[in-house]
Amino acid sequence: SGGFLRFSAVYPTYRLKSTAHRLLKDAIDQLESMEWLTEDKLRSAKKLALRSMYQTTLSSESLAGSLGIYLLYYGDGRLFFCKKKEIESITLADVQRVFRTYVLEQTPAKSYLTPETRLP
Repeated sequence: SGGFLRFSAVYPTYRLKSTAHRLLKDAIDQLESMEWLTEDKLRSAKKLALRSMYQTTLSSESLAGSLGIYLLYYGDGRLFFCKKKEIESITLADVQRVFRTYVLEQTPAKSYLTPETRLP
């Protein structure tokens, strides 16, 4: 599977492209310290994920949709029922490793978009 993580910002038209890219890099550098990642925040994220999973089981329609997604992407709809144990087993070290691997160690693709014409 693939995916992307997007950091974006909207700046006034007088800002330079180099300034915009520097400010985004500064933000990523701040995230690199991992100070934002605490046991409390991980516990809260797990609770939210488990609540979402539980809500999926409240209607047969949404449960069928989840089972279908697991069948399509993982080849076995029954794996949906292993999700709770997987969520509960996630550690702070797991999140740090994944963040390092998929965010910090990747070469970013940068773009700077400007309107073709200025608005009055």
